[in-house]
Amino acid sequence: MNVYDAAHSLAKAIKESDELTKFKELQAQMFAKEDIKSQFDNFQKLQMEIQTAQMMGQSVEEEKLKEAQSLFDLLQQDPITNQYFLAEMKLNQMMGDVTKIISDAMGIQ
Repeated sequence: MNVYDAAHSLAKAIKESDELTKFKELQAQMFAKEDIKSQFDNFQKLQMEIQTAQMMGQSVEEEKLKEAQSLFDLLQQDPITNQYFLAEMKLNQMMGDVTKIISDAMGIQ
């Protein structure tokens, strides 16, 4: 099997995985609720601002960190959103494991 065929097989396996299927189902349910979707969008925007500042070596205002934590806490109160965050974590773990397997096979650390 050549590398491209293997990559397509891996992509198909990921697309059909329980992790991705559950993530997409919960995302659709969560985004069907306009108030939750709006809060989630605000949370993601704030999270991106914080991460960008940290990557650039800038300090992050305590107020922004508290706001992000408050939004996260609020979002977690919704059962679907809470399940979504768990599903996202499992999907990220799977993708990290796949990346590690490939990196290990290539001798990259």
